[in-house]
Amino acid sequence: MTLTNIIQTNLERLAELGIVALPYPERVDYNLHLPVRVQITHLPEEDGRVVEMSRRGFMRNGLVFRTAHVTVLKYSPKPVNTKKEDKA
Repeated sequence: MTLTNIIQTNLERLAELGIVALPYPERVDYNLHLPVRVQITHLPEEDGRVVEMSRRGFMRNGLVFRTAHVTVLKYSPKPVNTKKEDKA
């Protein structure tokens, strides 16, 4: 039995108990996800986008009992170069 099969079997057993894994998110939802890492992005439309899920979250009967640990993008404008270049 492979590791993938073991994980799938365990998820099926949890589902029989009414426990379901949270799906991989597109955007962070602070009710379901705990940001454990932040990466900077210079694109404002990517602010809050999840780029990695390091720990799965689970729900039972519509209630979260383990939040997912995620890495999230945070918008930060590009720094402006205030240094004047020397012209020869």
